[in-house]
Amino acid sequence: MKCPRCDISLPDNTEVCPLCHTPLTTGRQDGENKEKSVHTPVAQDTGRFSAIDPSKDTYDFDLQYTLTFKDAGEIRQAIADMELGIGKDHAEELLHPEKAAAAVEKKPEHRQRTREEMEEAAQRAALRRERRNKQRKGGHNSGKRTHVVRMSRTEREKAAALRAAKAKSERSPEKSMKNRRFVFSAGVAVIVVAIIIGAINLFAGMIDGDVHYPTVYTKNNQLYMVYDKKPQQLSQNFISAYAAPKPTATATTKPSSTQKPKTEDPKKYKNETATEKQLISVSADGLYTFFLENVDLNNGCGDLVYYQNDTPKERTVIASSVYYKTVISKDGKSVLYLKNTDETGYHGELCYWNAAQKQEVSVEQNICSENFVFTQDGLAVLYIKNFNPIVNTGDLCVRSFAKDASQENKVIDEKVAFVFGSTPKSNIYLYAKDYNTETGVYNLYVLKENEAPAVYAENAFLPPVILEKTEGIYAYSNYHDNFQTISYIDFATGQTNQMAEDITRIERVRKDEGAVIYTKTYETNKSDYYYIAASETASQKIANAVVEVQENPQGKILFDASDDFSRIAYIGGYDEENCKGALFTLNIINGYAGTEKRISDDAYSCDVSADGAIVRFASSYNRDAGTVNLVSYSNSNTVTLTEGVSAGAFTYDKIGEAMVYARNVQMTPTTSGDVECVSSKGKIRQVDTGVNSYGLKQDGTILLLKKDGEGENPVGKLYYSNQKGSKIRLMDEGVSAVVLY
Repeated sequence: MKCPRCDISLPDNTEVCPLCHTPLTTGRQDGENKEKSVHTPVAQDTGRFSAIDPSKDTYDFDLQYTLTFKDAGEIRQAIADMELGIGKDHAEELLHPEKAAAAVEKKPEHRQRTREEMEEAAQRAALRRERRNKQRKGGHNSGKRTHVVRMSRTEREKAAALRAAKAKSERSPEKSMKNRRFVFSAGVAVIVVAIIIGAINLFAGMIDGDVHYPTVYTKNNQLYMVYDKKPQQLSQNFISAYAAPKPTATATTKPSSTQKPKTEDPKKYKNETATEKQLISVSADGLYTFFLENVDLNNGCGDLVYYQNDTPKERTVIASSVYYKTVISKDGKSVLYLKNTDETGYHGELCYWNAAQKQEVSVEQNICSENFVFTQDGLAVLYIKNFNPIVNTGDLCVRSFAKDASQENKVIDEKVAFVFGSTPKSNIYLYAKDYNTETGVYNLYVLKENEAPAVYAENAFLPPVILEKTEGIYAYSNYHDNFQTISYIDFATGQTNQMAEDITRIERVRKDEGAVIYTKTYETNKSDYYYIAASETASQKIANAVVEVQENPQGKILFDASDDFSRIAYIGGYDEENCKGALFTLNIINGYAGTEKRISDDAYSCDVSADGAIVRFASSYNRDAGTVNLVSYSNSNTVTLTEGVSAGAFTYDKIGEAMVYARNVQMTPTTSGDVECVSSKGKIRQVDTGVNSYGLKQDGTILLLKKDGEGENPVGKLYYSNQKGSKIRLMDEGVSAVVLY
């Protein structure tokens, strides 16, 4: 047979052309679910999905993309075989398995294949598939290949899930938000979203490998930590004075419906009252903790302390009268801070401290908060001095702390508004100039070593996304009407690729940093989501009309993606009054977005596991009871795992193995409930009863706080358990609240 589009010869029963990806008519019927198959180009920058009316979809996911990519591995293997000279009969593969393994690992050249090459690759793939099918049926046993172990797709997915469970892979801020904790509540027409146990957003950009992360909590006004099972006291006096109540705001004139709301500039400094969580910083590897004690929350100042978590006696008071907005280096061993600040914490003395030298270094006087950053290697500080808040400009300086470096503070540019940071090699600096205080736009300047400053993006609004694995950034430009342009700038090659125009913001960066998901948000508070790779110029829409939840948004995740963007899930047409919408999912394979599948009509929130194998969601919200059902979707199967879960009191683990939740919530005499855990296979285990609040750590540990009595500030026992069914164990007594975990 031949492809009707590109006219290459193909084996019989080929379902999709490997050259142009055109679906080929097979005459098969799919029953009631059959839809017309239409080829769609890559440049999908218009709405081909309709969350409100799914009947507008032009083709079904299973027909178009499952068939298109199910043999992609066979095609790639065939091309690799051709490049290594392996014959069609696979004789050399049988004799030399190490060469066959090299063919699998070797990446084909990124070039356009000729028609003859693709025809041969398709024939090879068909032959390989035919032999594999015969082997599965027991009809092909020639050749002993005991030394070659081939894993099925399911086995590979399980292995990947196990690796993901062991490794604490990178996680975006949005993703880590879903591992928050919840206090239980219930009642008629009440949305359950109250929160007690604190959470920390430290898992974005976490290094791969086993990370032992501490649990930090308070006992009245004392600060404690459990790092290696044994409680350790960090401070005897955590808070010295709480912030006075702010005056009641006076009534203001409501803007007219035709008046556009003024967009708040996220780059500008904000004077805010610190929370307990903001007073503590833990390094990404979990080994080091910086925290403030004796804190006066009226001015945000206290004594800065360094603590090495695996060495209980390693406690060092660094400085007094330190403002809480500190900056920690990536390795967690150095800190930048302001001390002796004014009543707002805005101006102070910039200092540097390192755990190796354990000696404070005064960098500069009269520096403003948030006007200083570490370079990515942690060996230098970029800061702005002589800052004028009226025009929002000052002099950009650099100070190196590398071994044998000069102690000189060097001015590298003038009239700088904001400093963003450096690239991974730390010899390229990024900052803002030409700032417009009315519109918030700026020009992005880049200073390379031994070169003059240069403008790389004009009229930007949001800060650039600085990458950590490559010498590149995603930069904004051409801001207008709350929309802007994004470009990928590769400093290693000197190339700039304008990716997309009229976007709102970048929401996610893929784990390998080679692609992004961005939104276009309109005045209706609905956003369309798009996917695009760094080297491309054509976007693909992956979600349509996702609502930005206005009332009690906690726990209502309406869009999610796996770390590698292979799986997308979103809730469209969300009804905020009834807390439900239609849940869709789709795959992105080899850079191509498949057609969405509608898997639920009454989804409350959704989640995608880190590897994309499982979509989990809450559904069937009952307003009177304040409950939802927890459901999983994988391999085209939808399974209800448990019912009657307290809405807002459920937590997904990262790897897709379990969900922790509360049910049977009681409001009297105190708010408490029963905590349970359900596996992805639907196995339910009761963790404990009468729990006041709980939390799920990144390593799967479940924290349980059970208060002993009532009153304004009751204390209780802190327990821990796991998802595998072990009994709960006591962590500490007299606990007031968990701050970080």
